[in-house]
Amino acid sequence: MDTPTLSLSDLQRDLAALAAQLAQVADGDFGLSIRTASPDEQVQKISLLINVVVDAARRAVDDARQKHAELLSREARYQQVEDDLRKSQAVLQGILNSIPVRVFWKDRNLTFVGCNTAFARDAGHETSEEILGRTDYEMAWNEQAELYRADDRAVIESGEDRLLIEEVQTTPTGEQIHLLTSKVPLRDSSRDIVGVLGTYHDITAMRRAQQDYRMLFREMFDGFALHEIIRDAAGNPIDYRFIAVNPAFERMTGLSAEAIVGCRVQEILPGIGHYWIETYGKVVSTGEAVLFENYSHEMDKYFRVAAFRPASNQFACIFADISAQRRAEVEQRRLREQLNQGQKLQSVGQLAAGIAHEINTPAQFVGDNLQFLAESFTPTSSLLAEYRRGLAALPAAPEVDAIRAHIAEAEVTADIDYILENMPSALNGAKDGISRISRIVRAMKEFAHPDQAEKAHADINHALEATLTIASNEYKCVAEIETEFGDLPPVMCHLGDLNQVFLNLLVNAAHAISDVVSSSGEKGTIRIRTTCLDNTISIEIADTGSGIPEAARARVFDPFFTTKPVGKGSGQGLAIAYAVVVGKHGGTLDFDTELGKGTTFRIRLDVRGKALCPPANPAASGSAPSDGGPR
Repeated sequence: MDTPTLSLSDLQRDLAALAAQLAQVADGDFGLSIRTASPDEQVQKISLLINVVVDAARRAVDDARQKHAELLSREARYQQVEDDLRKSQAVLQGILNSIPVRVFWKDRNLTFVGCNTAFARDAGHETSEEILGRTDYEMAWNEQAELYRADDRAVIESGEDRLLIEEVQTTPTGEQIHLLTSKVPLRDSSRDIVGVLGTYHDITAMRRAQQDYRMLFREMFDGFALHEIIRDAAGNPIDYRFIAVNPAFERMTGLSAEAIVGCRVQEILPGIGHYWIETYGKVVSTGEAVLFENYSHEMDKYFRVAAFRPASNQFACIFADISAQRRAEVEQRRLREQLNQGQKLQSVGQLAAGIAHEINTPAQFVGDNLQFLAESFTPTSSLLAEYRRGLAALPAAPEVDAIRAHIAEAEVTADIDYILENMPSALNGAKDGISRISRIVRAMKEFAHPDQAEKAHADINHALEATLTIASNEYKCVAEIETEFGDLPPVMCHLGDLNQVFLNLLVNAAHAISDVVSSSGEKGTIRIRTTCLDNTISIEIADTGSGIPEAARARVFDPFFTTKPVGKGSGQGLAIAYAVVVGKHGGTLDFDTELGKGTTFRIRLDVRGKALCPPANPAASGSAPSDGGPR
């Protein structure tokens, strides 16, 4: 069949339709499929050709878009890497700026390419950026530039570190300072040397001290000693020798220059630890000064020591005797802790007294009601028995039998026989329980009663009984209590403080026994004994614990000393007890102990509240020293 021939106007119309669709494609609509309804064969061929071209263009555009997206993603990754790098550099610079050591680095041309703020300020600038691109010739220390650069070149060329170089540097103000400098090769990721990295400390003060020490040697109040390090064949420090000491050192230590100069320290102080030899050996090796505090057991003194290296293989020490200051601080801390403890105990006591009062009122209600029930139960049960007898005596009749059956069923439902049998014991048990509550409440009120400013007469035996009631939770699972209370007169004392002493000693005894019996299920014994002889009372609290180790006996009353694990003991219980008995009451507190058998603490007080004479040898009897200081 022949294809119909279109008129020119129809052909123009069909081509115009194709052109319109092609325009949409040109605007970016590559998803459009070109279609024509023209019957003309040429128009249809043109439509197919356009579709082929459009499809090829679509694929090209898709490829271009994908590549563009990949480029954008890659660029974003590059940007993220750059951001991370900038952040890392900022963090590194922040770290460098925060350390007190001066840090700088140069390239192979010995041009500064970085430094920290401390170095920049030494050079007279505010920021590290102002240093970049400069050389030593452009700095305030240009007089030393050639010396510095020679060291830099030696490090770069040899690849070896140059450590602890003592140098002089001119500051922007024209002052000359002393430096202790270290330089190392700066390497890139391939381990190639690309420059030099340096750090330094300002040791001007130490050098000035070295220059002035001869003048100060005789006049200074602090002790001064010059020493020489002695090394073994391997170069390790093993001892040191006295070269010179000043008069102040002789006064502080009691060691004369004539007796010690030229001698080794281990000949003079055989007990000195190797730690100090290593410490001073490090000062000599590194040239770095150290400042520390030290307690000398041989001299029973505290010293503040500054050690530095004045010359090769030598070190000098400046000693300040701070024994009085340290002992005063220990005493102040003890008093502060005691005050804090007292304030806490006062607050707890007030709270306990308030709680005890609140418990006491409803406990009285409950006790009175239980007493009423107990007193009412007997006549009530008798009345019930009479009812039963009366019911049984009624003549037989259908109505009466029905009532008897109904009552019998009600008695079974109420379990009246069980109630009648067990009610007396239940009431007695409840009365016993409320009695125990009342006893604990009374003990809490007595124990927590606030002390007066002045001493007052008190019943020590009664106070011990109240404390036993309060502390029962500490010992009831591990120990039995044995008491032997003598006939004591009223004692003039601060009872609230003594209550705390009794509690501390009871808790200590319970813990000592607990360490022995552990989880065995067995119980130890806590014995409390009071006696009175003339005008002196004695209170003994003994336990069957493990006893106090020999090494700890001299320190049991020291503030903060404890043999218990971390978190279990504060080291304050016995220190407070000693302060209250000896310091506040003028009494004595000592102990007898035997490993594996137990410990007995003994309190002695004057009935009239007067001070007792201390034992002739308190250390031998287990008492604390009078000054509470170190031993």
